[in-house]
Parts: sequence; C-alpha cells; structure tokens
Amino acid sequence: MKSFFKPFTPDMPSFCSLEMVQDETTIVCEDGGLISFFRLNGVRNVPNDPSSMRIFNAILKVMHIGMESTSHSFSIVFENDPESISTDISNATEPVMKTLKRLELQLDDIYADWKDKISSYCQTERAWLIVYTSPGAIAPEALKRSLKEKSLFMKNEGVPNLASAQNPFKLIPEIINPHKSMCDTIKAEVSGCEYDLQILTVEQAMFDLKKCIEPEHTDDSWRPVTHLNRKAPPISLINQDEPADFWYPRLGKQLFSKDVDVVKDRDFPGEMLKIGSRYYTSMAMSVFPEKPELFANLFTKVEASVPWRICFDIRPAGLRTKAASMMFSKVFGWMGRTNRNIKDGFDYLQARQEAGDRIVGVTINACTWAKTPARLATNEASLQRAMQSWGITQVVTSLGNPITAWAVTLPGFTRKKCSEITAAPLPELMDMLPLQRPTSPWAEGAALMRSMDGKLMPIQPSSSLQTTWNELYYAPPGSGKSVLLNCFSLAMVLSPGLDRLPRIAHLDVGPSASGVISLIQSALPEGRKHEAQYVKISMSEEYAINPFDLEPGCRKPTQIERDFLVNLLCIFATPAGKERPYEMAAEMAGLMVDEVYKRVSDVGGVPKIYERYQCPAVDKALDELLIELNEDDLPCWYAVGDMLFEKGRIHESVLAHRYAVPVLDDLMLVIKTAAIRDLFASSETSAVRVENGQTLMDMYSTVIASARREYPVLSGVTKFDISDARIIVMDLNDVSRGSGPEGRRRAALMYMLGRQATTKSFYLSKEMLADCPEMYRAYHMKRIEDLKAEKKAIIYDEFHNTGGMEALRKQVITDMREGRKWNIRVALSSQLLDDFDQDMIKVATSFFILKAGTQDVVEDATRIFNLSQGAKSILENNLSGPKSYGAPFLGYFQTKNGRYTQLFVNTIGPVLRWALTTEAEDMYVRNKLYEALPPADARRLLADIFPEGSSIDELKRREARKSEGDKRSVKQVLVEDLIDEYYRRLGSMISSAA
Repeated sequence: MKSFFKPFTPDMPSFCSLEMVQDETTIVCEDGGLISFFRLNGVRNVPNDPSSMRIFNAILKVMHIGMESTSHSFSIVFENDPESISTDISNATEPVMKTLKRLELQLDDIYADWKDKISSYCQTERAWLIVYTSPGAIAPEALKRSLKEKSLFMKNEGVPNLASAQNPFKLIPEIINPHKSMCDTIKAEVSGCEYDLQILTVEQAMFDLKKCIEPEHTDDSWRPVTHLNRKAPPISLINQDEPADFWYPRLGKQLFSKDVDVVKDRDFPGEMLKIGSRYYTSMAMSVFPEKPELFANLFTKVEASVPWRICFDIRPAGLRTKAASMMFSKVFGWMGRTNRNIKDGFDYLQARQEAGDRIVGVTINACTWAKTPARLATNEASLQRAMQSWGITQVVTSLGNPITAWAVTLPGFTRKKCSEITAAPLPELMDMLPLQRPTSPWAEGAALMRSMDGKLMPIQPSSSLQTTWNELYYAPPGSGKSVLLNCFSLAMVLSPGLDRLPRIAHLDVGPSASGVISLIQSALPEGRKHEAQYVKISMSEEYAINPFDLEPGCRKPTQIERDFLVNLLCIFATPAGKERPYEMAAEMAGLMVDEVYKRVSDVGGVPKIYERYQCPAVDKALDELLIELNEDDLPCWYAVGDMLFEKGRIHESVLAHRYAVPVLDDLMLVIKTAAIRDLFASSETSAVRVENGQTLMDMYSTVIASARREYPVLSGVTKFDISDARIIVMDLNDVSRGSGPEGRRRAALMYMLGRQATTKSFYLSKEMLADCPEMYRAYHMKRIEDLKAEKKAIIYDEFHNTGGMEALRKQVITDMREGRKWNIRVALSSQLLDDFDQDMIKVATSFFILKAGTQDVVEDATRIFNLSQGAKSILENNLSGPKSYGAPFLGYFQTKNGRYTQLFVNTIGPVLRWALTTEAEDMYVRNKLYEALPPADARRLLADIFPEGSSIDELKRREARKSEGDKRSVKQVLVEDLIDEYYRRLGSMISSAA
C-alpha cells in the first residue's frame, strides 16, 4: 500500500455520484435519486434593494416546502476565479473578433487593450442551485417494491454489470414527478422576483462541472457523451470483453482527462491536490456562525486576487442530525459550561422550529487554488481569515480525505460528506447565500462593462434582447458621458453577426464624437474610409441641405417626410422664448407642404425647367450620353432625372432631382394661394392671428423671408452630400451658436436639419413606390430590402442646447416610437433632466445616469425615472465621475426578460482612452500623430507614455519650463518628440532583431 504522504492518484470517477442522464435537464445519481442544476445569474435590480430582497423569500419558501418531507435537499455553489477571466473574456468576445475580420476593421489593438484593462478589475464568477430528490420521495413500501421488481428483471434478462457505464437501471421512475414538481416550483417562485435563474440542460451542467475541474483544458465545445446527443453509444475497440465498453461511459468518468494527485510540498503546510498546473486546498466551517452575515460581506473580505469556491449543502431534518449530541447535552447538561451551552443552543433551535422555522442541516465547504504551493498557502490563509471573520465562526482546514474535501465543493458532483453537519434555522442561513450578486441582461456583448466589485457585465446596444432601443443619457459635464456614448457606438459597430458597418447618425455640438470616427476611419481599408465621416458644418451654401429633398423619382413626400417638414416649419412658427408654435401653425404648415409639391410637380404643376450650368455633373452626363435637348422646349428637371436614370447614370439622376424639388423659398409662392387663403385669410374676426396681430400667412411669410437670410444652409439646393457614409458624426457647433431664445431655436432647427441629412435613407418604405415611375421601383425595392435588416442609430447629443422646442420634441418622440419598425436605436443625451419629458420616459427602454451632483438633482432624477430606494442610494453615493478605475453609471434596461437596474463601471484601457479622448489638447496630439504614424502605432505609443490617457499634465509642465524666447507651441514640440521616440524605439527593435 502506498504511503499517504507520497504522491498518489486516486480513482476520481468513483467519488462522483452522477450516474446517467434521465432527460434534458435531469441526472440520475448512483443511489437512484435525481438531480437538476440551475444557474444563478443574479438579481436584476440593485443588490440590497427591497425589490431584490424578494429572492430570499422565494428560495426560503422553496426550501421550506422541499424539506418538509425530507425528500429534497439543496446545494448552492459560488465560484470566483480571477485567473480565468482573460480566457473567458476572449471566448465570450470571439463573435466580436469575427465581426472585425468580416468588416476588415483593423481594431484588434483597441479591443485587446479594452479586454486587458477590464480583466485586471474582474473575475470569472459563476453560481449554481442544485436540487436533489432522494428515493425517499416515495413511500418505503413503494420504493422497496420498485427496487425488487427491477432486480428481478435484471436477473431474469441477464443484464450485465455496467459499473463503469451509465446504468439505466439506476432510475426509480416513481420519483420523476416529485422531482419535476420541485423544479417547477423553483421556477414559478423565482419568476416574480426580478431574478435571473436558468435551469441548465445536462450538457450545460456537465460542461460547468468540467470547467470547474479542468478549467485550462476544457474547450467551449466540450459536451458529455449521452443518449441525448449520440444515437449510437461509443464502442471501445480496446477491451470489448467488458459489457460496459459497449455503452455510454459514466458521467463521472467523462469529467476527468487529467490525473488528480495528492501531493505535499515544503512550501505548503499539509496535503494538496494537483490537477493539471493547479494546486488545490479545502476548508470547512465546523460551527454555524454566531452572527450570520450577508454573503456580500464575505465577498468583500476575500482578497480580489484569491480564487475560491464555496458550497452550501442544505439537507432536511437539521435537529435529527444532532440527535445524539442533543441527548448527550441534556443528560449531562449539569456537567460543565460547554455542555450547558450546547443544550441552550439546541433549546434555541427547538424553539425556532416550534415557531414555524425550518431547521436544516448545513455544511459549508470551500476551496482555493494557485499555480504554486507557496501561493496556495497565501490564498488558503486569506480565505480562512475571511471566512472566520464572517459572522464569527470556526473554519478548519484539516478535513481528513483531501479528495472528498475538494469534491464536495463542486456543484452537484458528489453526495459524500467530509465535514460536520451543523443545524441552523433556514431564515438565518438565507442571508449567507450568494443570491444578491448583480447581473447584466446580456451574457455576451461588445461593450465590456463591469460591476463595481469586479463582475463582468457586458452590454450590447441594438440587440434582439430588447424590442425597442430608446436610450436616455443624463450627465453633467465631465461625467464620462461622451466616452460612454462612443463606446456604445463602437460596440454597435462590433455587433456579432454584422457583415457591414451599421448606419449611425450622431448629432453633436462640439467634437466629442470625432474620436470614434477617426478610430474607425483609420481602421477601414483604403477605398472604404469614406464610410465613416466627421463633418463640422458651417452656415454657408457649401453645406446647404434642402429639407424638401425626395428620393430619386419621387414627386411627393412620404408621410414620414411630410411630418418632418411640418415639424421643421413649426420651429419657425415658434415665438422667441416659447416652446410651442402658434395655434394652428402645424395645420397651415402641412397645407403649405402639400401645395408646394403640387406646384413644382410635372403632373398638373409648374415644374422647374432644366438650365445648363446649374449642375455641371448633369451637363457632362447629358453630353456623354449624346442626349440633345431642344433649347426652345427644355425639359423639366424631373424629366432630366428620369432620362439619366433610364441610362444607368444613377448619381447624376439624383443630382438632377435635387433641382426638381421645392426649396424653402418656394413656400413664398404658395402661402397666399387660394387653397391656403380660403382657410387662413385675414379678417377682423380671424382666429388665425399671432400675438403681434399678424395672420399666420403673414407670420410665415416673415419667418421664411428671414430664414432665407439667416439660414443659407437650409435655403437652397442640396450641395452637401454624405450619402456614401454609413457612420456620420455631424458637429453643429458653428451653426447652433447663440444664447437666449433665438439661440435655442437656431439649435433646434440645426438638429432637425442634421437629422434630415444623416438619416433620410433610414426610412425608405414601399409607400414611396406608388408615387414614382415604374423604372425606379426595382432600384428602390433593393434599397428597401437592404436597409430593412441593417442596424441603425440616431444619437441626439447635447440635447439641452435645443431648449425644449415642442416641434423638435415631437420629431424625437416619433423617432422613438417608430424606431423598432425601422430597426433604429435612438439615443438622447442631455445635461438637463428637464429635457426628458414624460412621453420620452414612457417610450425609453434604457437610461443612463452618470452623475447626480446635488441632492435636488438626486430627488429630481428619482422622481423623473421612478427609481427605487436602492437606485437612489447609488445616485447619492456611487456616481463620482471618471476615476482611474473607470466611470461609474446607473444603467436601466427594459428587456424581453424583464427590467434591470444596476451600477456599472465603464473601464477602458489607455489605447481606447486615447482613441476616444475629448480633450482638445489630447485630440491635437493624437490627430497629429495619426498623420505622421500608422494609427495603431500612434495609439500604442501614447498609451505607453501616457497610460492615464492624457498629455495635459505634461503640456503644463513644458509650458511652465518654457523660456521667454521660445515661440514654439508646446503641443507641436511634444508631437515632434513623440515621433522621434517612435523611430528611436523602432530602430532599437530592428537592431535587436538583427
């Protein structure tokens, strides 16, 4: 016999109680009992919030019912592993990396940097609830009869020994219904608790077990061999004399591909298990805590670098497990203080039981691991200290058999015991269970967020998990809002499954979103860089965008286009200092829109006649096609557009149609036509007068004439073309300037114009086909089909600049309400809470608060967003703005699975931080390096030299040291120094390689 103190390899499958698969979610144990696994993902709402506490009552009720007949027992296992997080993040983001390859985006450095940074703050975290139903779930007589009948059948039929295979004769059919009933009870009770609980298939449960046992050697594709996934059992070609070799191998046997060795080392005081490259040690609570504490307290006490797993094994009849000790203490209670204390303890438990509380038997076992014995000793000491201080208890590490001590920490792996069962009131045990961990709606997502205490909590914008994608962002300046918005835009670009860039329109005041555009542009291959554009428009004809433009071939607007134009005209009809337009202004605007398109129509109207030299590109196309026009009877622009389209000159046809449609000035021709005059004519009793006594017709004449002078950017034929871009950031800073009421109206107009320019193609529909000539329909149908499935986004950033204009709000609300129909994500960000009215809040499916500031703002945000007390507490205590560890924010999501409200942290690495920086000085340095160096190299250089993501402190230092005679810009000098450093490093690398 080998010495116990020498390394030896035990038969690990023999420790496993899992025998065979019963059905999709149920496993038969070696004693005939049944077991099922649930994954505990976490609470949907802020932990410790009253709504989140309902999970305790639900699990308490389930266990109380389940252990009433002593036929059910439960285990809850929690695992926290910082060593596996990098691998797990890489596996989880593999679909993102595939998207990068399909889109030919060179962003590997960015995403690797993001993953590396968040990995340093996170741990892999998993938890399970395991339900076991014993053969005692049926009457003893029925059980005895069932076993006897089975034994007789096996004997008569000559069933061979299946000791090493999945033995179908272990099943006791009579306990299937009680087991299924308990599983259904769990799902029903938890369903109303705003908690994410998922019953696992046998394949999922076994994979989780395999991952616990051999995390470094278990591929994500691994699955157990069972009759559910293999029609024919695997047949051994080595030893066909054994009947078991013709059947499915036992589950326990499949879980181990590596030896489990019991070893000793001078750097560790005791025996260890060695599996692969990891060393394991275990411990257990020998006494139930004197003052049970929340699991969150234990989580905080364990050092973040220590990997650990803890198992709470909960069995019925807790007092019966102590019957002998109870009897001893009662008989000998007069002998000494210790036994009297034991007796008092049992009296307390008895009283709790008589009061209706369930007294259960519980064992609490834990383990930790490391790559070296010395590190294992450190981890063991850390975990033991944390557990000892968790409610005042005793924790022992000498547990006899180290194999069993480790095996009992594995979820559902064994029914064996290695530590003393202690009795405890079930309500007191509830607080200790890991039921209050936060969770994200998404198991995977391109936006890598985390909880404050290190749980990975990804987010995926525009995912199918939400029916609509309406987002509200509240953030005072300097809260990390721009970076968060840009991260979500990047995550949308990286969405799993995409085969082309999404369409994103970002309207902003300032350059805060320019970084994401320069990032994507630099990552796109040559010939496609135009697909991402940052545009800063100015109030000049060069950037003219005609809001009356139509799709090629169309003669009148669709309903969506008409509604937009009405809203735009209503902004003109909104008096300074007011939010609402004049009464009946919308009705007159709608009539003007209808009339102006009729007027320029080539059917019954006065169409605009083609003039040479107005559009040189059209002139050139006509010449190249040898199309001769009669100078005495020139066709209209509509007809020219049709001719060019018929000849396949699509681009020139689009240009021609721009000259065919109305412009703002054309409204002056229809304001006083009979159709409008009959309804809005002036009279002494007219109700259609504005505050200064003008009629609506006079008012519109005045504001349109004024707009022709004040807003050249929207007063003529479209000159500004970004139709080839798929991701557009439009900076409205230079066209939305101004303070007071007029400044707000100007901003609202420019947001409307920017929306039209960037999103016009988002709303292509079959409605327009009825109004355009037959030749265009196939062309438009293809565009409609292509656009239907594409992900799209409209981002209204810095929305507070618009001052609450009702007409703009109506447009935004329309976009939000109809976004799902067009597959559009709508995001609205503001520095003012009042910008979000009740209509917006009602249709919002996500909101983000990055900072609250004063208590008044906290109260307002709580009221406006109907926040819980737990969420309010986060506003008061946790939203401190960007820090070295990231930028915290409160996130709310309405999903198909329910509502989620959590505290997230946006933690990005220095490379991505440099790519998305919004500081003017840093943007200058970055952009200059982009011009001089490969962009990825420039970002890496900046991240190496300025890992905090900013060069501002260095610029200040240089400015302070600058001599009076030095006229050079410190920014430019820094750029030159950085370029020199880059080439110095490059030279060193070349020399080293040589």
